[in-house]
Amino acid sequence: MAIEVPERLIKKERKAKETALKHLEMVLLADERFFGLKLIDDDTVEVTDLMSGYSRKVNVHMDNVPAMLLDVLKQIVNILQTDAQSYGCIQYIHALTHTL
Repeated sequence: MAIEVPERLIKKERKAKETALKHLEMVLLADERFFGLKLIDDDTVEVTDLMSGYSRKVNVHMDNVPAMLLDVLKQIVNILQTDAQSYGCIQYIHALTHTL
């Protein structure tokens, strides 16, 4: 038997996730990292590197806001590592990933 979650709680959680993603975009922008973060549905965030156009979908099913942000940041690091390998600056990204 599935537990039914009230619609108002689902909407509240979705709004909190959308707000957190907007704040994360601003934090990344402060470091000149240009990413678009979009909550596609309650289960998925699309992470897009606006410089390269590369995007990934992140499963955030049943994540609270902190868990969602961690999952999104992991994908951003993966995208930056891919870009760094292309541009030969893997040492910078290696240092960055060890601070997360």
